[in-house]
Amino acid sequence: GDNRALDFGSGVGRSRRYLESIGFDADGVDIDEAMVTKAKELDRANEGRYQLITDSVVPQRRSKYDLAFSSLVVLEMSSKDEIAQYFAEAYRVMKFDGTFVVMTVNDDFYKYQWTSVDTNYPGNMEARSGDR
Repeated sequence: GDNRALDFGSGVGRSRRYLESIGFDADGVDIDEAMVTKAKELDRANEGRYQLITDSVVPQRRSKYDLAFSSLVVLEMSSKDEIAQYFAEAYRVMKFDGTFVVMTVNDDFYKYQWTSVDTNYPGNMEARSGDR
C-alpha cells in the first residue's frame, strides 16, 4: 500500500509510533537489541513492527518505503564507510520517489537538557563538530 515508512534507527519506537499516528504504515529497525526489546514492550500491539538489524542492513525488499526517517543516528556512526552504507541501504529500501529525512544536531545539542534525550555525558559538554 501507499504511505509506507521506515524508522531507521528506531530506538524505543517513539518516531515509529508517531509516523503511524499520522497515517504511515511504519516499521522500525535498530542495531541495539535493548532498544528493540524496549520498543516491543512499549508497543505490544505492534511488536512485530520492530526488528533488530546488524550493520545497517534492513531485512526488507528493495523499493518498499515511501519515507525513511532517521533521528540522531548519524551522530552515533564512527566512520565514513558506516555512514555511506547507511545511506545506501536507505536508498535501496525506498521507492524511487521516496523521501529520506535525517535529523542530526549541531554543537549546541550537548549544552542543554532535553525532554526526550539525555545529553548529560561530561565528555560531550565540550563536543565540537569533527570530534572523535
